[in-house]
This record gives sequence, structure tokens and C-alpha cells, in this order.
Amino acid sequence: MKILNKKKFIAVSLLILLLFFLLAILVFFLGSFFSKNKEEVMFDDTIILHQELIPPKVPSIPDDYYLVRPKDYQWTEDDIDRWFTTPDGEMLDTLDSANRQMIDKLLEAAP
Repeated sequence: MKILNKKKFIAVSLLILLLFFLLAILVFFLGSFFSKNKEEVMFDDTIILHQELIPPKVPSIPDDYYLVRPKDYQWTEDDIDRWFTTPDGEMLDTLDSANRQMIDKLLEAAP
């Protein structure tokens, strides 16, 4: 008996929801059909600047950094001190373990 009452309740609830949905659609269409403001809105695409345009900040290249070096360029002691880092044992161990992991992954995938 409880199942029958539950089914009736669900059916009535769904029917009421469907009626509300249909009523909302009807109100929406009638409202848009009888609207008093039928004029199209035209937008003006003219840009009015209130301040001067500021270009975005971009990273800059240091003055002493060259994209291309002359072919016969030799590093000076200052260049070596600035740009070259002598690897120590810990760096070499880290590099070795990373390389071994890559090799192991490649060999695992090989048939």
C-alpha cells in the first residue's frame, strides 16, 4: 500500500513540475512577444582613451648577453667565472640517476 502511495506522490509531483515548466515557457514567449521595447540597440565601437596607452612589460636581455658570438671568440676568466659552474659530486650523482631513469624507461618500452 505504501508503494502505491509513493508512486502516486511521484507522479503528481512530476506532473506539477511539468506544468510549472510549461507555464514558465509560456510566460517567457508571451513576454517577449508583447514587449513594448522593440528597438534594436546599436553599439558604438569608437574607442575613447582616457589615458595614454602603456606597452606591456617584457623581459629584457642583459646588455652583456649576446645572441650570437663571433666564431673565434675565446672565453676570458671573467666569462668562465660568470657563466660556467664546475660540477661537484652531488650534481654528477643527480645527473647520473636522472639519466639512468630515462634509460630504464626506454629499455622497459623496448620489445
